[in-house]
Amino acid sequence: MDLTVHIPGNILPVDRGRQFADPIGAALRSAELGELRDEGTQMGIDDGRFVVVGCDIVLRVTDVPRALEVIRRVLREAAAPAGTKISEGGGSSVVHEL
Repeated sequence: MDLTVHIPGNILPVDRGRQFADPIGAALRSAELGELRDEGTQMGIDDGRFVVVGCDIVLRVTDVPRALEVIRRVLREAAAPAGTKISEGGGSSVVHEL
């Protein structure tokens, strides 16, 4: 099952990896619950300029309930901003709050 973590805010790719994606991937691998699949940056326009408005981290997990516990723990430890969400299946209607 794929889970997508959406983190709102101006988070540059290097910061996304260091603060969120790398620790989540390591924690999932360590618990043998999954792996990091992909990352992306969401851009928007603010006052006529392109700005980063959020990012996504795509994970492949083997046990959704147990993986959600790990992902939430890592996100909280990393001080993920309000509005961070975890969706099943690449943006389906099943959304898990942080």
